[in-house]
Amino acid sequence: MRITKRQLRRIIQEERQRELPIEFYTDEQLMSEGLLDWVGGLFSGLVDFFTGGAEKAREEVSSGLSSELDSGVAKIAEEEDLDDIKSIDDLDTSKDDHKQYFYKALAGPLESVLNKSADLISAAGGSVKDWTPKSDSEEDQKAWKEGDGKAAQDLRAAVGYVGGAAEHMMDIVTDGGKLSPSVDETLASGNPGEAVKFLMSSTEIIGSMLKDASKLGVDTAEAAASAAKSVSGAAKTVGEAIAASGKEQKKEEVTLRRWVGSQVIHERKQRGRMKITKRQLRRIIKEAIDPRAASVDTSMFMSPAELGLGPDTDYDDNGPTFTMVADMLGRSGPDDILFLDDDGAVNAGLDGLGQVFIPKGGSKNFDSGMESGTATQGTVNGEPAVMTNVMGYTTVFI
Repeated sequence: MRITKRQLRRIIQEERQRELPIEFYTDEQLMSEGLLDWVGGLFSGLVDFFTGGAEKAREEVSSGLSSELDSGVAKIAEEEDLDDIKSIDDLDTSKDDHKQYFYKALAGPLESVLNKSADLISAAGGSVKDWTPKSDSEEDQKAWKEGDGKAAQDLRAAVGYVGGAAEHMMDIVTDGGKLSPSVDETLASGNPGEAVKFLMSSTEIIGSMLKDASKLGVDTAEAAASAAKSVSGAAKTVGEAIAASGKEQKKEEVTLRRWVGSQVIHERKQRGRMKITKRQLRRIIKEAIDPRAASVDTSMFMSPAELGLGPDTDYDDNGPTFTMVADMLGRSGPDDILFLDDDGAVNAGLDGLGQVFIPKGGSKNFDSGMESGTATQGTVNGEPAVMTNVMGYTTVFI
């Protein structure tokens, strides 16, 4: 999982609103908080990608059922010698006998649609390795789209088939009744978790209508109802996989959330201040994204005065280098910078200054008059820093 700036800002805002200290919550509670919304946010840029296939399936099932129902009703009318009924348009489903004709004509084609949908969902469940992109960034969404996203299309197609069938049934039996949420609303979310919820709620509605059909003596309704249960079962399995994938990624967010809650937000509440500065936010982001930065204790850095260097001295041989670095960092002078050298890193138990300093760009040669070497700009804990190397001896300045 990657933590983007947008996600981190959301975490900070949410932790500011938390009523109890984060220590009161278990990891499981934190992982479950807003899981569906969190997963949905990862798909914000993939709505159009999923909509096309679902709309095609929806149109296909609507057209197919209309044709099947017309031919089915005409066949029933012929068998029953019903001269006043020629097609589905001649049925009045407020009458039980007409409703029975409708369900008799519908049950077979509906069973086929539902079985196809269950197969699509199962195929998606068996093919998709990870149901969530690494983050909501455009780069990660594109990578997921080109990989697991292609297999996940089958889940959206099932939404189109099941949703189209349910819409068609409700339009006839309930005189224009609507699904809630609708197919359009489900697709607009871009969230596979919402797709699963839609499939389960839609098949429940279909199952309820088929139960009514069985009461009217439609024997074939039972097989269609069984197919609806297959769709619901397959969707539930995929839903569990989506939740597991989301929770696995959310583990890292929980670690970050605990850090934000205990180290930043709680401290601000204690002091009566809730504002987080841009500088603090940059540091938090850097520590969240780069594990090396989070492990750095800046208290190990020393000031020039600790080496006997100060405004009343000539800074010994290091003076020109300290002054140059201060200029690079935009400080007023050497007294405003701190440093950590090779010896200091060893004393602090570090393997090397590479654990502290994150370079940004290449090295540049310098000659201060007393010393010559290379200087590299970068960051420590997300803050501007400079690393110098003079005759093989390295120093990091902040």
